[in-house]
Amino acid sequence: MVELLGINDVMLREMYKSNTPGASLALIDKDISTSIYEGYGYRDLEQGLPSSPDTIYAIASITKVFTSVAIMKLVENGKLSLDDPAEKFIGIELRVKGKPVTIEHLLSHTSGIPAIAYAEALVSSLYHDTSMHPYTKRDVLVLLSKAAQKWAIAEPGEEFFYLNEGYVVLGYVIEKVSGLPYEEFISRFIAEPLGIKDIFFSPSVAKETGKLAYPYVTIDGKLRRIEPFSHAWSDGGLYTSAVEVLKLMQALAGISEVEIISKSTVNEMMKPRARMTSQLFGDDYYGLGLIVYNKFPLGRLVGHSGGLPGYRSYAGFVPQRKQALALLTNGEINATNTAMKILVVYNGANLDNLLFAVKERILDVVEGLYVGFEDNIKACVLRIGDVLLLESKEPKGMIKTILIPDEDDIRRASEVIRITSYRGGRTIQGRILLNNSSPVLIYERYKMVKSGTC
Repeated sequence: MVELLGINDVMLREMYKSNTPGASLALIDKDISTSIYEGYGYRDLEQGLPSSPDTIYAIASITKVFTSVAIMKLVENGKLSLDDPAEKFIGIELRVKGKPVTIEHLLSHTSGIPAIAYAEALVSSLYHDTSMHPYTKRDVLVLLSKAAQKWAIAEPGEEFFYLNEGYVVLGYVIEKVSGLPYEEFISRFIAEPLGIKDIFFSPSVAKETGKLAYPYVTIDGKLRRIEPFSHAWSDGGLYTSAVEVLKLMQALAGISEVEIISKSTVNEMMKPRARMTSQLFGDDYYGLGLIVYNKFPLGRLVGHSGGLPGYRSYAGFVPQRKQALALLTNGEINATNTAMKILVVYNGANLDNLLFAVKERILDVVEGLYVGFEDNIKACVLRIGDVLLLESKEPKGMIKTILIPDEDDIRRASEVIRITSYRGGRTIQGRILLNNSSPVLIYERYKMVKSGTC
C-alpha cells in the first residue's frame, strides 16, 4: 500500500531524528473501511523487545480527554453543570479576583491561574536529583487554592494558562459527584463500553502485562532508559495502547458503534473556548479537554497531545474525513507534528502543506559548518527550534548571535531566505542562498559556504 510506505517513511525519519527507540500507530478511515495498525522499533532496547500496536505506553495528557469525557458524561446525566464552582465539590475555596473558578474554566484552562508546575517539580525530584518538592495530588488542592489568591493573573474565563493542576481538581470532582474512585469511573463508564481492556493507572500494574514500553531519554548524547513516571493522575496518569486510545477517538469522531456521550456534547467539547498560546496554524484553540486545529490542511483536526519523561503521544480525529489516529512513543519525538505528517501523507497530500514541515526541511539543510574564503573564517550554524544560532569557531568568539529566518521566505520555500539578527542595539540583515550545491550564508561582510557538520 502506497500510503503505508509513506507513513513508514515519515515514522522512521522522525524516530531517527529524535533518537526515539519505539512507537505504535493506530489509524482508521471509516469512509473506505481502512485501518492501519503498526509497531516501530523497540519497547525495550535492553531486552530487544519490539513495539507492536498493542504495546502499552504512558499517554500523559491524553488522559485529559478521558477526564473531560467523564465530566461531560456527568453533565449529560444532570449531576453536574459546567457553571458549577469547583469549590463546591473539593471543600477548598477556589476563587480568582473574587470570582469562582468553574468546571468549565478548569476544562478549558481558563481559570486565570498560571501553572503551579507541581508536575515539573515532581519530574525534577525523581529524575534530576534536585531538591524540588515531590508534591502529592492532595497537595495540589491546597497549592491551587493558595495560587488562586496570590498567583493568578486574569479573571476566570479571560486568558489561557495550561493548568495540569486544574485537571487534578476535576479528578476529585468526578469522585465527589459519582461516589466512585476516579479510576473506577473511567473503567466502568468509558473503557468498558468501548471495549478498552488494556488501561492502567500505574506503570507497575502495566508492567505485569509484559507489554509495557519503557521510557527513554537522551542524556549527554546517549539514549538511556529510565523508570516510568507513576505520580500523575487525572491530569496525565493513564497507561494504555494506541489500539485502545483509537477507540475513544473513534467514539468522539462519531465513527464508532458505541456512543459514550452524545454528538451534541462532543460538539460542545470541540467549541473553541480559548486561543492557545502556542500556535501551529494561526487559529489553534482549546475547547473542553480537546485541542482544535481549525486550519489544519485536511480540515479541522481535534485531539490532544501528551508528554512525560521518555514518552510522547498524540491522538486525534478529522471529523469531515471520518479519520482518527493514535500515535504513542517511548522517546522524545514531536508526536503531534509527526501525527499530522502521517495524516497528510495518508491522504496523498504534500508535506509542504504543513509550514512546520517546510521549516524543518529547510533548517535541517541549512544547519552545519560554514567556511569563508580560503577557510580564513569558520562558523557553526545550529538549529534551535525555528531559529538558528551562528557562532564563529575560528576566530573563536568573534560572532555569537541568533539568526531569525523570514517567515514568508520559509512559507514560499524560497531559494533565498532572508535572515535577521540583533546585536549591540543594531538590526543586522543577511540571507541564506539555497540555489547552490551547498547553502551559502551572507552575513555582515562575510560570505561563508556550508562545508560539513559541526
